[in-house]
Amino acid sequence: MRLLAVSVLIFLEVGAAAAQSGSPAPASDRDAQPENYPHPVYPAEAVRNGLSGKCNVILDVTADGEPFNVKADCTDPVFAESATEAMKQVTFPPKLVEGQSVSRTGVVYPIEYRYE
Repeated sequence: MRLLAVSVLIFLEVGAAAAQSGSPAPASDRDAQPENYPHPVYPAEAVRNGLSGKCNVILDVTADGEPFNVKADCTDPVFAESATEAMKQVTFPPKLVEGQSVSRTGVVYPIEYRYE
């Protein structure tokens, strides 16, 4: 009997584009944690084919904590829609700069799907 499990890693890596360019992500973005964690659905096609995979979901966050520009870069495209839709449901606490809420860009949230 095979067991099905979806594991969602619970840390954020911020500023992937900045990291690639050599510029560090702001310290206040590196520790950004969601208020609620994603609950991705394991894609039926992945279950049928016994697939596991990993996604880096790249997103921006509004000053109100809502994700936008959500895109998933996955080891198998079968996981992209599930990862993207799960992260659209997540909210983040506002990032405050000098007492004002500001947006975040380039947040990267890893999600891992394991078929065991």
